[in-house]
Amino acid sequence: GSSARWNGSGLTTRFVSATQLQADLSTSEVSAPGASTITVNDPFGNAGVSSVPFTVDADETPPVVTAPGSTTAIQSMCSGGNGGTDAASDPAIAAFLAGGTGADECSASTTHLVAQVGGADVTATTFFPAGTTSVAFRFSDASGNVGSATSNLTVRLFGDLNLDGVADASDLVIFSNYVVHNLNAGTPPFLAPAAMADLNGDGFGDSLDLVILSNYAVHNIPCLPQP
Repeated sequence: GSSARWNGSGLTTRFVSATQLQADLSTSEVSAPGASTITVNDPFGNAGVSSVPFTVDADETPPVVTAPGSTTAIQSMCSGGNGGTDAASDPAIAAFLAGGTGADECSASTTHLVAQVGGADVTATTFFPAGTTSVAFRFSDASGNVGSATSNLTVRLFGDLNLDGVADASDLVIFSNYVVHNLNAGTPPFLAPAAMADLNGDGFGDSLDLVILSNYAVHNIPCLPQP
């Protein structure tokens, strides 16, 4: 007939043996950090002289985050004379930013937070310039702990046929050889996809595009591609 008590309140109790009782705790009683006390009363309401401390520690461990694999995109826009892209103009970028997973041993589910670059939240119009940008993917658990992991987004520049990060005189030489069929796309030093040689958007990389790249190299054109 004895019953266990949780901070003085009765628990559903079952007799196991002369020296052991079994009691049920509800989720609400152990959902928050803090110290509680377990005591036992006999059938007449007499409290035992000893008690057992029961401590619920705060969850201070952040989720384990797995970032999506690094991805590469071709520029889709120009901003301030620089080639780049954003999630609004490239669905693949939007899918990349929405990726990643977060797992937590104390929370059944985690919350996907907005990805960040340099500590700032990424929006649909965040501009990713040509080159490689490190993106932080973040998840929070039920206790508000935030875990993160990074992955790289690389944006390739139109006209950068050798993939060295700039469209310059060396690319003009490559393009010239490509136009006269001395060189094929994918054959070093033409490392870029053939589409990156189509600077006027007509579906071909030809002498017209070579003229555009020549003007870009001498700063007559601020950004590629050009209509």
